[in-house]
Amino acid sequence: MRKLTSKEKKIAQYGFLLFLIGFTLYIISTTVDYRRIPDVIAFVDKKFLFMGMGLVVIYIILETVVFQAIINSVEKDKKKRTIGLQMGTMGLYYNLVTPFASGSQPMQIYIMNRYGIGLSKAVAIVTNKTVLFQTVVTIICGVIIFLNKAMIVSKYRHIIMLLTIGMVMNLVTILGGLMIVLSPKFMKKFADIVINGLGRFRVFRFLRGKNERCYNYIDEFNKSILMYITDVKSLIITVILTFLQLFIYFSIVFCIYKASKLTGASFYLLFSLQVLLYMTISPIPTPGNVGANELTFFGIFRGVFPKKYIGYAVIMYSFLVYYFILLLCGVCTWISHYYMNKFESQGKLEKISNEDDTYPR
Repeated sequence: MRKLTSKEKKIAQYGFLLFLIGFTLYIISTTVDYRRIPDVIAFVDKKFLFMGMGLVVIYIILETVVFQAIINSVEKDKKKRTIGLQMGTMGLYYNLVTPFASGSQPMQIYIMNRYGIGLSKAVAIVTNKTVLFQTVVTIICGVIIFLNKAMIVSKYRHIIMLLTIGMVMNLVTILGGLMIVLSPKFMKKFADIVINGLGRFRVFRFLRGKNERCYNYIDEFNKSILMYITDVKSLIITVILTFLQLFIYFSIVFCIYKASKLTGASFYLLFSLQVLLYMTISPIPTPGNVGANELTFFGIFRGVFPKKYIGYAVIMYSFLVYYFILLLCGVCTWISHYYMNKFESQGKLEKISNEDDTYPR
């Protein structure tokens, strides 16, 4: 296969940046009802809206801090201790623009690889972050469901199926991460079944004979994950910060409620309902849960926000949990790609590490 020239690489790189900018602007222009924005601005108590924006900024900062802490546990090279901001903001951005938030992990792995972090370590870092986040979310949601089961059955029966699917999906993610740590032998047997089964089909012939490489990859992967788990200080800090991060995120609806100049609903009720909203929409495959967020918000909060105010509340919620994060992280992502491409063209960016070429290709 012909290698791209330096000029062709630059065209592809800057073309990708333009695509990111255009795609973000397209999403915003096709999903925001601009006609209602002046009414919302005139209506809201702006100090609480700004408080909500501040919570979103703290949420993003904590995402980058936790990501960097996990990188530091797995990758001991001090040169890699400044990329958490890039990985965290890129992850949030690609979560919002891809179905099932499926684009963030491959992009984060790719970028870490370009910074010289080996493939198995990069995958382990992303997996550690995903399992940590999903574990904390599942614990919080499980507690909220347990404490509010009577309310859910009586008032929110229509969300029970999606809520259950969301919890099961999270538990499967957690179980997968645990199996790699607790039983790598089982994962190797499982890999044999998958490789041998898929290898029978013509389209997957490239997998034939890759079993040994996959074993080596699982071993390296297991080793990298254990490095994080056995770093007790880092583990405790990241767990605490993730709980704090999600507590802040699930407090956003309270700011919206107060910005709507309403009283009567407790912080605990609003917090609980946002947790249920988050878990209910998690199985829905639209990018950033656009559409599902708004419809489910109506269904869950219609008894909390008066009918004449809930439209304003939906717009504020969409702005804070989607568009504001999209814009902030989109800008960080564009800047990261620009400087990464610039450093690479100047030869300052490390080449992809070969230490983990055991991964089956």
